[in-house]
Amino acid sequence: MALHHRWAFPLNLTFSPGRRNKARLSELAFPIESLKTCNDSRWSRIGPLVNNRFSPKENRGIRERVESAMSSKRRGSSDFRRASSGSSLRPTTSKVRSAIFSMLGPAGPSGFRVLDIYAGTGALGIEALQRGAESAVFVEQNSRQCNEIKKALERHGLAMQGTVQRGSALQAVGRLGGEFDLIFADPPYDLNEFEELFSRVDDAGLLAPNAIAFLEHSKTTRLPDTLPGLRLTAHRKYGDSAVSVYKVPNQDAPPGRGGK
Repeated sequence: MALHHRWAFPLNLTFSPGRRNKARLSELAFPIESLKTCNDSRWSRIGPLVNNRFSPKENRGIRERVESAMSSKRRGSSDFRRASSGSSLRPTTSKVRSAIFSMLGPAGPSGFRVLDIYAGTGALGIEALQRGAESAVFVEQNSRQCNEIKKALERHGLAMQGTVQRGSALQAVGRLGGEFDLIFADPPYDLNEFEELFSRVDDAGLLAPNAIAFLEHSKTTRLPDTLPGLRLTAHRKYGDSAVSVYKVPNQDAPPGRGGK
């Protein structure tokens, strides 16, 4: 039996013959993006229909799957990422992260010293560590996010390799020391301060001889062919996002290997 409701989503329920409340979910799809949460009044329209056909335990399972699927759909949407920029949190999607690391080649970030600016959740820097990076410094202005990054590092057993610096990007980079082979910069889309940022990065001597920088920004933002100490080498678009790749000019060796 297929249960459909015009105010919500298609929920296909297949019942085993002769067993009233024993059912399996053959398909659970959520094409209507405007239904953001099961607390939405529209859930009350379909809720009773589901409740009449399932046991309480099955009802809870269905509701959890509904909430999880709709939450995931919203998190992956460009609308959510743009709205989140108001709190300076616009997580890089898994598709973009995967593309970034694939551009590093088969060895990935192995042995790299990583700088994750505008770190947010710290996902890029943490994934770099998981892929073999030597160390990572996370720069994030929001104190709550700094604490979340620290917890994530501990959870993944990476606390000894990661350092969190709280402060604005422009101020924090001036306090850093050493060189970095891999730099991530993913500010809110309405904040375009790349030139000033990398002027300070270059002045502080943070660029390793073979450094590479991945800058994520809105696809409508046009970045220059050169930034202080760096030259644009690639540009990729992913939905409403874009990634510009910069390298130290005249590189003869892969970043992080042979240049230390």
